[in-house]
This record gives sequence, C-alpha cells and structure tokens, in this order.
Amino acid sequence: MKPSRIAPFTALLLAASNAMALDTSEPLAHGLMDTELYFSSIGMGNKAEHRTLDQTLVLGAGLPSALNIFGIFGMGSDGDLKNGYHTYSVKLTHGTVDTEHFDLDLWLATQMNQALTITPGFEINIDAKDALKQFGFFTKMNFPIYALDDQTTFDVVALPGIYYTFRPKHQLLAGVDMTYSKDGEDEFRVGTAHLSYNFSVIPHTEFIADFGVRIPKGDDEDVNFEATIGLVGFLPQIK
Repeated sequence: MKPSRIAPFTALLLAASNAMALDTSEPLAHGLMDTELYFSSIGMGNKAEHRTLDQTLVLGAGLPSALNIFGIFGMGSDGDLKNGYHTYSVKLTHGTVDTEHFDLDLWLATQMNQALTITPGFEINIDAKDALKQFGFFTKMNFPIYALDDQTTFDVVALPGIYYTFRPKHQLLAGVDMTYSKDGEDEFRVGTAHLSYNFSVIPHTEFIADFGVRIPKGDDEDVNFEATIGLVGFLPQIK
C-alpha cells in the first residue's frame, strides 16, 4: 500500500495455517522498521473443532541494497480454544525491480512448525501509476518445500489479484489463492477468494480488514468463511 514498506503477508505466504490479510508487497526503505499484528478466524461456518483462531506478530526492518528481513511468530487453536500450536518464521525479501509501472519482489522464507518448511517466492506488480496511486494487478507465487511422510515434496501456491486506490491511503484489494500439490488427494484446487480494505487515518499506522470465502470443491464440502483484522505501525526511519 505504501512504497516505503513491504505489506502484510498473505494467507499463503508461508503455506501455513496462519491467515494474513491480502495486500501487495513493497520494500521497506533502509532503516525503516514496522510492527504488524493480526487476528484471524478461519473456517467460520464449520463446527468449532474445524475452525481456527490465529494471532500473528510480524517485525520487519529495512536493510541496505533493497533487502528486508522479517521475523514472524504465530499461534492459535481450534474454535474450542483447544489443540494449540505455534509457528516461527523468518523471511528475507529483495526489491529486485522497482519502476513506475512494473515491480518484481523476490523472497526466501523458512518456517518451523512440526517440521521445517522452506519457501522461495516472488510477486509481480503491474501498476497504472507509480506508488500504487490508482489501480493495478499483482500475482504472488510461493513454492513451499517440506517433508510429508518422511519424503520431501513441494506445493505451488498462486495468488492473482487486483487493487484500487480510490482515495489517498484508502485501498481495496481482491484476489483468490490456488494451490497445486505434488502429493495428496487434491493435486489442484481453488482455495479462498479475498476482499481486503486497507486504510490509514493515523500517521505511521495502517488498518487492515480482510474477508475471505473458502470455495468448496465437490458436493462433500460446504462454503465457509474467514476474517482477519490487522494493525501495522511504522517506526521512525533510522538515518
């Protein structure tokens, strides 16, 4: 949303259970730091044992040469506040291409849950105006590599979307995630359609509200929903 930072992660950022709000990716300037906090409810419409409540904390810092580093801590439980879990993640990003109408950001993330997941990925932005001032298209791609049944496997996770900045510091985004799994029953499936409203009314802060609809696959699945609210705070840039 702002050209001086990388926006919040997405629901598919590290292929984890933690849901994050939909947003585009923009690098943090050198010396700029941010703190992000998200609360999510996933699987609304299902029974409590099939719902998930998530909390995610993100700490980011801008490094020289268009590099950024982020630390992510997530925790959650089911809808009955049972079966708790936590995850730790580190992400390194690079603003590889930054032009008026085309941007390319690369990243490499590692996550520790019950096993280690390594996720390279990238995002492409095509913008009508520089600094996301009008509208544009984006595509996020992630390639999580992880262990399944004592074998190493991978997924391909895509999130194409659009954004529209209808007034300064007020932006709407829409997108849908899709996953191809090398192993498992669902080799390809369309996941969740997202609509996000990101806005700023207080200096150095950004509020995010995201609503998602999980698209059922086949007659044996029901439609369910997810929602995320987030707060992003920017610390003064270190000179």
